[in-house]
Amino acid sequence: MVNYHVLGKTLNLSKIQVGDGGDKKGKAGFPTEDDTKLVNLRWEGNINCIYVDNKNEKALYGFLGGSI
Repeated sequence: MVNYHVLGKTLNLSKIQVGDGGDKKGKAGFPTEDDTKLVNLRWEGNINCIYVDNKNEKALYGFLGGSI
């Protein structure tokens, strides 16, 4: 996301998902660059607004809402 901002490109995001990374037996998972799915979805919501911190271009902040 930060790369889009730095390059002046637009990235449209509407939802965010949060998982706990564990499997159904409680074993923790460790993400890799090849992973394409979220492990054990715990929350999903709408992104209402995202902005870049004026003091730190690497920091993004967002306002979220909704639930699954």
